[in-house]
Amino acid sequence: MSNPYEPIPSRPSESSSGSSTSSNANTHAFPPRARQPVRPQTEEERERLAHFEARFERPPVAWWKRALLIVGLIAMMWASIWLGRRGRNKKPEIIYASRYSDEFKYRPAASPVITEHLKDGRIRLRGASIGGVGVKENDIPLTPAQKAKKDKERREEAKNAARAKMGLKPKQKKKEPNIYDVHKARAEEAGILF
Repeated sequence: MSNPYEPIPSRPSESSSGSSTSSNANTHAFPPRARQPVRPQTEEERERLAHFEARFERPPVAWWKRALLIVGLIAMMWASIWLGRRGRNKKPEIIYASRYSDEFKYRPAASPVITEHLKDGRIRLRGASIGGVGVKENDIPLTPAQKAKKDKERREEAKNAARAKMGLKPKQKKKEPNIYDVHKARAEEAGILF
């Protein structure tokens, strides 16, 4: 069984085709390569090859263009740093309502709406309207505490409606005592007249 892989000749003497021994014949796995590149024979081929090679041998860029590029990059870096520092010192913008409208008919004209630009890019609106300018009260999302309170009230109403259907007396909502009434009751207990 013969070895399908034959070693590549390492010495130039082995690559010569003049040897007639069988061991040298087995070492020639590849045909010999030409040592010199093939030169174009005609003048037309030389011109075409010269034109093709000229595309890859362009002259270097002018020094003033390189300098202008570096100066432009430095100017843009300086401008970005300067604008970033300038934005840090900017105070919140205060917008005053100049007239009444249907949207804000109960809002006083002098109440400010403060617009703050936060570091992470968000905008916080504070002032007359909880949701900001142009947001209706019904469109403002409820907080979890408000949702829980609303849900509790809805359940109480449903229980009271069910009690009324069954003929039972519905529960009354607990009213917070008035401070004036509390003080009056204490004064009566102590015997002090109002």
